[in-house]
Amino acid sequence: MIDCIIPARLESTRFPSKVLAEVKGKSVLQHCVDNANSAKDIRRVWIASNSVSLLDPEGGLLTGNHHETCTSRVSQAAWDIKADYIVNLQSDEPCVTGDMIDDMIKYMFQKNARMVQCCYPLTDEERGNTNVVKAVISNGKIIYLTRTPDRELMHSPNLVGINGLYCYDISTIRSFNSYDQELTTRHKGLDTLAFIGIVDVYPFMIEERTPAVDVPSDIELVEKYLDR
Repeated sequence: MIDCIIPARLESTRFPSKVLAEVKGKSVLQHCVDNANSAKDIRRVWIASNSVSLLDPEGGLLTGNHHETCTSRVSQAAWDIKADYIVNLQSDEPCVTGDMIDDMIKYMFQKNARMVQCCYPLTDEERGNTNVVKAVISNGKIIYLTRTPDRELMHSPNLVGINGLYCYDISTIRSFNSYDQELTTRHKGLDTLAFIGIVDVYPFMIEERTPAVDVPSDIELVEKYLDR
């Protein structure tokens, strides 16, 4: 059984309540829920949040206020459901489709992996953009994440971008908060660093970055992408 958990909160620093922002007639969060529900391999979609107002009465998981990362929130929520695998879809990713989720799950089973991170090829502009999180791949696995890669890696094909879509087996995600959080704490938003060294993290490649909503101006970018 594979469930999807969408971690959501209202306290985003750069764009408060961004998950409720409207994109083509629906909230950002609702786009994510609908897209996850369209994935054939997902049994059930859950919203995990510390805000009761965001929770679906039939698929809501109330989490604490102490979480420093989205993955920590998903880890707590994973203890409250019965599933073999968990897909973590970030609540600001309204352009991730059900087909992408199904393809990632298929890839995970092909690799017999415990964790998969969705990745994409970087553009030249993204390579130098410190707002873009990059993954370093070696021998088909992610070995490091960074916003500012070493000069020697800047133009390497082994440097790729990541987006907010992950899959784990249930024990791997439930144990997240017991892993070494030093690098994750020092590098906010690079949650995958806590898994490296515990499990092999496999990169699932998509053709291009699907735009997310980080700041208000991203709404227009997302709508243009969806119009395609």
